[in-house]
Amino acid sequence: MALTLACSLADMEYNVRVASRHYKGPELLVGYQMYDYSLDMWSLGCMFAGILFNKQPFFCGSDNQNQLVKIAKVLGMHTPPPHATAHALNAHVSHHHHTMLLYL
Repeated sequence: MALTLACSLADMEYNVRVASRHYKGPELLVGYQMYDYSLDMWSLGCMFAGILFNKQPFFCGSDNQNQLVKIAKVLGMHTPPPHATAHALNAHVSHHHHTMLLYL
């Protein structure tokens, strides 16, 4: 039952206007609408980082694009291996997403 519910919730499209810009995950900043509870973890991480480093908010962008730049400056940018194809990367992400759902 829980797996079925998790799978059905993961496939829903949601509104991207759900949180303050400073606590939004990168997915929301680029308008991705197929998100799940992991964005709550992102927001919690942003709050903890603000507390630990005494900087509220931790990521303080002036707009969505500037917010992404501030996140990338702190966390870095993912660079796929040169031999990776878009198809292989999508399969890898899809596999890990479904594996994660099995443990719910």
